[in-house]
Amino acid sequence: MSNPDSGWVKSSLSFANGNCVEVANLPGGGIGVRDSKDAEGPFLRFTPDEWYAFVGGVRNGEFDRFGVLQSLGARLAPSKVKARISPQAILAF
Repeated sequence: MSNPDSGWVKSSLSFANGNCVEVANLPGGGIGVRDSKDAEGPFLRFTPDEWYAFVGGVRNGEFDRFGVLQSLGARLAPSKVKARISPQAILAF
């Protein structure tokens, strides 16, 4: 599938490590979404109604739970979790 000639836009909140997506208006009125690391690769095509439904869901927080567990798991790896023991618990022994 060839990429459209229209301009692709990347979020200003994207990280410098390249983990982001780009969005473009496609010829014929659709919206394209692609992986910014694979600019010559395939892209997803959405109708305007599909796109607006998705963006509305994002704004309403309907997708906030996705990616959270993986991110928290990376930050709370077992080797990095430190238990806090109260002085009362130590005196109980």
